[in-house]
Amino acid sequence: MSTSTGAPDDVQGAGREAGPTARRALAVVGRGLAVGLAITTANAVKSVAVPAFGAEWTAAMDTLGLSMATGAQDPAATAFYVATSVAYGLVAALGYVVLTRLRPAGTGTAALAGLALWVLCYALPMVGYAGMGIFPWRLTALSCALAGVEFVAATVVGTWRWRPAVARRLSA
Repeated sequence: MSTSTGAPDDVQGAGREAGPTARRALAVVGRGLAVGLAITTANAVKSVAVPAFGAEWTAAMDTLGLSMATGAQDPAATAFYVATSVAYGLVAALGYVVLTRLRPAGTGTAALAGLALWVLCYALPMVGYAGMGIFPWRLTALSCALAGVEFVAATVVGTWRWRPAVARRLSA
């Protein structure tokens, strides 16, 4: 039911328990933050676990006249990267909710949401950059492969233990 302002009662809730719409939004945001944190963590692990990967990126950036070291030490660059990861996480969580209308909620649906996120937000732009000659194809292929695993795994981990009933209610 709406009040005279036209806003749903569950959003205005001053002093009241949050209604279903607010709970739904909080559930999506919470899972989005979890996926974003998982993406950030996976990227940090990837950078440490695959040192050759970092060396190739450093060489590619040096060719462009950019410094990886300066970017890594810049708090604004780090904040932007974390904010981007959180935005990716929110998109993944929303994608998961939408996909639960078409498929059963669970790991497979989460993996599909992560795959869609990877294709749209990572693979297509990276292939475009390689096609323009900005990055070498070998680095692009390696980066896309690792990021694909990262995005899918982060989405599965971030939506893990999200009760299927909750996801179905969110998409209703």
